[in-house]
Amino acid sequence: MSADAIKNTPIILIPLDEQRRICKALDDECSKIDSVLTLTRNSIEEYKKLKQAIITQAVTKGVRGDRPMKASGIEWANLIPLEWESVNPKALFSQRKEKAAPGERQLTSSQKYGIVYQDDYMELTGSRVVVVQKDFDILKHVEAGDFIISMRSFQGGLEYSTKTGSISSAYVMLIPNLNLVYPRFYRWLLKSEVYIRALQRTSNMVRDGQAMRYSNFAQVRLYTVPLQEQMEIAAYLDEKCAMLDALIEKKEKFVSEIESYKKSFIYEYITGKRGISL
Repeated sequence: MSADAIKNTPIILIPLDEQRRICKALDDECSKIDSVLTLTRNSIEEYKKLKQAIITQAVTKGVRGDRPMKASGIEWANLIPLEWESVNPKALFSQRKEKAAPGERQLTSSQKYGIVYQDDYMELTGSRVVVVQKDFDILKHVEAGDFIISMRSFQGGLEYSTKTGSISSAYVMLIPNLNLVYPRFYRWLLKSEVYIRALQRTSNMVRDGQAMRYSNFAQVRLYTVPLQEQMEIAAYLDEKCAMLDALIEKKEKFVSEIESYKKSFIYEYITGKRGISL
């Protein structure tokens, strides 16, 4: 917009005394609203911290109360229950290297939605993603039940796919050994903050967009947990985290509503739609 256009755009001229009264009213009201927003946002962060603490406790110590522990030899989880065993990650997850079959629906990885079909993702977000229109041999096959390493795994952990399809060759698919892995348990473990921090330490240059490979994953030692206990932990976390997520969602909705209210009454004051008492 040019300087001339700005100079030729008329604005509302409000008497100085009324400007002062509007500012005083807005300062007072916005201060109250901002206090409510700060308290609510702090509460949301506390709930998120509580959720991560519950996840960390459950995936590293179990949910069976006090029990004998032992040194694990694992840097990021130095004490584990006596019945658990340290293991090379390759014993739990092998790498899928199959190329995609012609006509397979294309998938994408999202920290918010997990592994979703590209067309569903675009509908959910209103954004566009790169869709392969030719040279389909660069795509890899994904089987429902695979865990997926993406470039963002350094930030948000490994994703689990409930869908079969194809995905960019930038991703790495992991096939769980179902004799040792109950996927719902490892979904929680591989998305926990303690595991993500351990994953980050496998690279000296962690940044958005950096490629992450099976070799990174293999450097972070894991542990085996009896399958029945994996099921118990997964069921516990499914229930507890669903409750916390519902509370967080409710508070985030409240924040959104208060922010909208704040914008609307500021607009009403500065346009004269809401009067100022003398």
